[in-house]
Formats: sequence, structure tokens, C-alpha cells
Amino acid sequence: MSDLLILISCELIKLRRNLALWMVVIAPAFVILLQTLIWLNLKEGLGFDADLWLMYSSNILSIWSLFMFPMFTALVVALIYQYEHTTGGWLRTGTYPVAGWMVLAAKQFSALILLTLSSALLLVFTIAGGWITGYFHPVIEMPEVIPWGELLLRSGKIWAASLLVLAIQNWVSLRWTSLSVPIGTGIGGTFVALFATSWKYGYLYPWLLPLNSIYGTDGKDQTALLTGAAGGLILMLIMTWRESTRRS
Repeated sequence: MSDLLILISCELIKLRRNLALWMVVIAPAFVILLQTLIWLNLKEGLGFDADLWLMYSSNILSIWSLFMFPMFTALVVALIYQYEHTTGGWLRTGTYPVAGWMVLAAKQFSALILLTLSSALLLVFTIAGGWITGYFHPVIEMPEVIPWGELLLRSGKIWAASLLVLAIQNWVSLRWTSLSVPIGTGIGGTFVALFATSWKYGYLYPWLLPLNSIYGTDGKDQTALLTGAAGGLILMLIMTWRESTRRS
């Protein structure tokens, strides 16, 4: 276990001057900025009674889960693997005094850590954006009581349901050396998701699982959550076993 932790630390150190770390902050900040500007532009307010914190966060989570998250994941995961692809690092990893599967597991854990950090920052920025909106808007006044439980639950569901997309991007980024392939996969997956929403089984489409985990009806939210979380973990285990065996 200590060897795996060391490998994970090395992976994160490699990203010190990498765009991936910046994206952890930029991606959630952009979503919050967009939603805050939209609400500040509502000069007359919402025009109806609503739980302002939940409504504000719902719009943010919709944009995040359907558009920003897939793009963010595709870019960050691709950059994690790109270092080995461009420097011949895969040849060096074969000389490490550790099991081959640990090298792949370390990269997957690194991607998961960055995804977790961005999800946590999204929640923090959501609160900050809500306060800014309530302070500067002449009509909208955000309640002092923040529904932390519901906000954490929604964020946690999206995080768990996103594991399948994360696993897919890990495998694509590993198998293709070109940066355009994993990024194209993320863009293509997002584009197809816009049309899959009206499909009968669209709620099972990997790129729609995060969104459906909180907005699905008739039990589809639980199905999306389970599919994304369990499917992601299983696929990451299969990838680790299959690729470590192939490269040994």
C-alpha cells in the first residue's frame, strides 16, 4: 500500500506545472460565474417563490454534470497519461520495483483525486456565488440557512455516478497516445448525450448518468447512480487487470 501511495504522490507531482491542476479550479469556477451572472441579470428576480439555494445549485449541477464535467474529465485524464506517452515514460515504468498494476492504479487514483477536488470546489464556489448574488442583486435575497445536507447529497450522487465516464476516459487515454482521441471521446460523448435524453434508455447512457442520478424519475435516479458507481469501479478493475497483463 505504501508503494501505491508513493506512486500516486509522484503522479500528482508530475502535474505541478500541468494544465490539469488549473482545470480543477477553472472548471467549477466557470460554471459558478456563468450561473451567478445569469441570476444577477434577472432584474425583477425569479418572479415566484422557491427554495433559492436548491434552485441556484440545481442550475449549477445541471450545467456541471451535462457539459462541464465530461469536458473537464476528458482533458484532465488525457493530460495525466500524456506525460508517459510523450516522454517514453511507459518504458521506465517497467523498471519500477513494484507490481505493474500499481502504476495504472496510481494514475486512476490521481484522476479520481482531481475529480473529487473539483467537485468539492464546485460546492464551495456554489455557496460563495450564492452569497455574492444575494449581496449584489436588488431583489434576490439568499436565505441565511443553507441546506447543506441536500447540497452534499446531490454533489455526492453526481460524483459517484460519474465514475463510469471517468473509467472510460482512463482506458481511452491509456490506449491512444494522441491527445485528440480522449478529448474527442469526451466531446463526442457530451454531444450524443444531448440527443440521448429523449431516448427510452437514455438514462443508462454513461454521459447522462450524473445528471439522471439527481433528476431521474420513477427509480431511474437510483438506477443511474448504481450503474455509474458500480460500472465505473468494475471497469477500472478490468482495465487495471487487462492492461497490466498485456504490458507485462
